[in-house]
Amino acid sequence: MGCCEDDNKEADCKFVEDRETPCCDLLVGTGGFIGGCILTLVVLSSVLAAGSDPNRVLKGVDFEGNVCENLAAWPSLIMDENYTQMNIMICVDSCNETLSNPLMITPYPSTEYLYYCVPGDMSLLLDMLPNMTEMVNAEQNFSTTFTMGGQTISFSFSSSLSDSLSDVFTAWGIILASLFIALFVAFGYTKCVGILGSSVICIVCVGTLVGGAASAYFLYSSAEQSCAGLGFGLLTMPPGCDNSTVVNTTSSSPTEAPTSTTYLGIPSVSSSLDGFTSATNQLIGCYVVAALTILWGIILLALRKKIEMAIKIVVAAGDALNDIGMLSMMSFALIPFFTVLLYFVYWVFVVLNIASVQLNSTAELPVEFTTMTFLSNQWGNAPVPVTNFTELVWDDSQQGNFAYMFFHFLWVNQFCLYLNYLVIAGAVAKWYFLPIDAATGKKAPEGGMMRGSFWRACRYNFGSIAIGSFILAVIQFLRACMAYIQKKCKVAKENPLADCLLKIAQCCLWCLECCVNKLNKNAYCWIAAWGGGFCSASCSAVTLYLKPVNLVRALAMTFVSSTLLTFGKIFVALITTLIACAIMTYCYTSLSSILFPAVLIFLLAMSVAEIFISVYDVAIDVIFMCFCVDMGTHNNTLKYGTASLADSFGNMEKGYKELEGEPAAAEEATKTSV
Repeated sequence: MGCCEDDNKEADCKFVEDRETPCCDLLVGTGGFIGGCILTLVVLSSVLAAGSDPNRVLKGVDFEGNVCENLAAWPSLIMDENYTQMNIMICVDSCNETLSNPLMITPYPSTEYLYYCVPGDMSLLLDMLPNMTEMVNAEQNFSTTFTMGGQTISFSFSSSLSDSLSDVFTAWGIILASLFIALFVAFGYTKCVGILGSSVICIVCVGTLVGGAASAYFLYSSAEQSCAGLGFGLLTMPPGCDNSTVVNTTSSSPTEAPTSTTYLGIPSVSSSLDGFTSATNQLIGCYVVAALTILWGIILLALRKKIEMAIKIVVAAGDALNDIGMLSMMSFALIPFFTVLLYFVYWVFVVLNIASVQLNSTAELPVEFTTMTFLSNQWGNAPVPVTNFTELVWDDSQQGNFAYMFFHFLWVNQFCLYLNYLVIAGAVAKWYFLPIDAATGKKAPEGGMMRGSFWRACRYNFGSIAIGSFILAVIQFLRACMAYIQKKCKVAKENPLADCLLKIAQCCLWCLECCVNKLNKNAYCWIAAWGGGFCSASCSAVTLYLKPVNLVRALAMTFVSSTLLTFGKIFVALITTLIACAIMTYCYTSLSSILFPAVLIFLLAMSVAEIFISVYDVAIDVIFMCFCVDMGTHNNTLKYGTASLADSFGNMEKGYKELEGEPAAAEEATKTSV
């Protein structure tokens, strides 16, 4: 259903500035979102009434169940397979006590980290361990076996992780600078994508065809060599080997006749079946790759016009970003980002209170502890054997509160992402419908387009954003629950069928999430241009893209946009990482290795590229939808759009004349009569 089929819209489908807030979206979406936020305050009030204390989570708790006021330390680094000793701690005033406190079972040097004393220089510990049988190796990977309490205990420690973390702290300056480098590279890529877009697509198309042909030839050559090694000629008897006598190299007697058999049409010998199987598989692979390559070439040939159209739309998206202002877009994109950041701080506070609602539980000390005399501070210096310790266990009654807070976080996070999407889409949609200056062939963007789009999104479409984000958050929550069940289910670990079914369910939910996310974005593209409610916009967008001509256009558009944007993300990450590695090589000579900082920089640069180039993706989605509606409404004639798009379809003159108030149809009729 095109927008012109709606009587409430103007006949030419131009951008709708003044809109109405749908009652359903206002009541269900806005009311539900505000009610959900209020419910988080109810959850916080309930956990505070239950006696929550975040210090129980942030700070350590000793073996008697007391929260440590200063620092907490582990009396032993020896861990069993269940890591029970991680729950046994003592309270100390400083980390020096891990070497001198009488409660320490295996003294070790430590350093202060937050509210805990973590192991420090492990080489000093090796000198203190009694009855040592192995020493440190050259790579500073400590491995030792010693006797304690009548038991032989093995202990090992690797300093590689410590060195990697040290390299990160040393190179923190270039890691921070890499964020700005990635931003600069991403900005440059979006500026050049209009120029390089056609070249990149051509390289990808030709590369896939050449790669497919080369792979098919390689498989064919490998199959030929396999048969030649067995005494056959690949070309003498299709599909691989002839029916002549085969030299059976594994036969015990030279005169013994080999036993012939056939494998998928290729004659073979029982003793050489593996060789023939390999040759046959390679031939089958050759045929499959060759067929797919030919099919891919036919598809590219058939879609060449649509691919050209898609490239023009990508170029138009770049023009839109340049005219509106990338800096303006990124500035408004930061508003949802900081909103999520502030909400995350509040969410962490609530979750900490939920996690701190704990109950006392008595557990038995591991054997390494009971074989020694434990001293308790409340008993003074008198040696008292301790067999049990107090452990704080989370109150299961708080599971419902945590589940709701987790769901609400998914909802708010997706809400802010969709808000950002709709704001950018609204500005780009308005840009698309601006008239083209006949003299320059370009559009004259208005001022404050992002500000106006942000106002429209919050004023008219708040409920639509809430509904779409709620639906996707429900699916994400179900996926998280399924992953939790899969991890905890013992039946799945013992029964391969049950494990397979859970993975299939998880895969189906992932596919559903991708589909719903795409449908939501299409609905927001429609809302950005013409307004309306979430449900009606979703139906209109789906109906638009179900038209055969638009399905083919969408296929070409997906190929072009995915190729360019994926290439851009990898390009930005690689260039940023190479620049950072060059700087670290010459300016950070104290690093033990640049590998770990380089990996971290690559991931950060990829994240920056994902955020930056996602703006380009939004512009492509919106312009493509407006293009489809524009073409469908005006009988494959572009009344709006850009000069580049009009050139591709030969309608620029007609489009300009209609914009100037001179209907092209009248002129054509006059020419015909003459």
